[in-house]
Amino acid sequence: MSDRDKKRTFTFPVYCPRFKQNDDYELTVLEDGWHVAHSAINGDCDPRGAPFLYENLTHDSIEYPSGLPVALESLFEHARDGTLTDDEIRSRLDRLAQWVNHVNAVERPQFDD
Repeated sequence: MSDRDKKRTFTFPVYCPRFKQNDDYELTVLEDGWHVAHSAINGDCDPRGAPFLYENLTHDSIEYPSGLPVALESLFEHARDGTLTDDEIRSRLDRLAQWVNHVNAVERPQFDD
């Protein structure tokens, strides 16, 4: 089995404000997208991570930047084509997770009136 044929699973670690803890989402590179695994919402997704990554994030009250799907699609293309090493993919996923965490670091406004 060549390196390209190996199952390649990566962790996408984000902070979950709903439960006040870090959550690890597993993203596995498939032929035509990602497989997302986390808690009860799992499944095969398109290269942008839709629908299951975003269903998970929304379910756990995790906000994400509007550019995340495009960035994830670009990363998927590199992963699928083998133009990045696993360490480079892992590093870029960590940077994307930091971006999501940065969005969630800002306290949400509360309007009680």
